Amino acid sequence: MSWRMLGSMLLLCLAATVTAQKKEGVEFLSKDVLKAYSAKLKAKEPSDLGGKRTKAAIEQVGDRGNYTYAVLRRDETGEPEVHANWADIFVVEEGSGSVLTGGQVKGGREISQGERRGGEIVAGTRQKIAAGDMLIIPAGIPHQVLVAPGSFVTYLVIKIRKPTDQ
Repeated sequence: MSWRMLGSMLLLCLAATVTAQKKEGVEFLSKDVLKAYSAKLKAKEPSDLGGKRTKAAIEQVGDRGNYTYAVLRRDETGEPEVHANWADIFVVEEGSGSVLTGGQVKGGREISQGERRGGEIVAGTRQKIAAGDMLIIPAGIPHQVLVAPGSFVTYLVIKIRKPTDQ
């Protein structure tokens, strides 16, 4: 292996480390930057979300330790999800759909500690969502994003860690 190739590999590893670090300070994301994610994510479909291949894609934009933020595009209905330790805030950027929340989840699987996917939500409440809407889902509440055939929804998801004293 040449020194030049070794140097290139080292630079790539350093760049990956820098981009994976938590962000600090003020950060501004313009509406144009956020809107551009929809097409960018469409190009990444299908992808693996929660261990299941789906017509959806996500890109984490930032990680501040006790909260993270990402942009997610769905071109089909997602699986039911329950996050024991994270609240979700959805801000719809483009498209429309519905979110089924509450009730009980029958079936499903634990994908990691405190994170469940799959199964079926029974006795939930359906809320329509469209561009400009915001939905707040407390930790522990089952939820599922529903997308009609031929439709899509792109949204910013802000995940906030539940305080440990609760």
